[in-house]
Amino acid sequence: MGLFAIFLATMARITGGLLVAASCTWLGRRGGAMIDHPQWGAPAALALLLALALLLPRSELLRMAVFFEAIAAGTLWIVGPERQ
Repeated sequence: MGLFAIFLATMARITGGLLVAASCTWLGRRGGAMIDHPQWGAPAALALLLALALLLPRSELLRMAVFFEAIAAGTLWIVGPERQ
């Protein structure tokens, strides 16, 4: 039963991190589109999550969210405004 609980906790952290990163990326992209610079949204969301990671106590969910947000920010910054 202990191994199953560890598996569920790990899956919850990964899923939660993905959801937090996706919502931050989407909000950043929408915020950037409001000021006509959608390519700045994902890096701004990454900067916000990094600031939160430094200010808040250490959390596995926050570490996962920053990791996934870094991947999304890099990808969306390369893609640029073509994909909205």
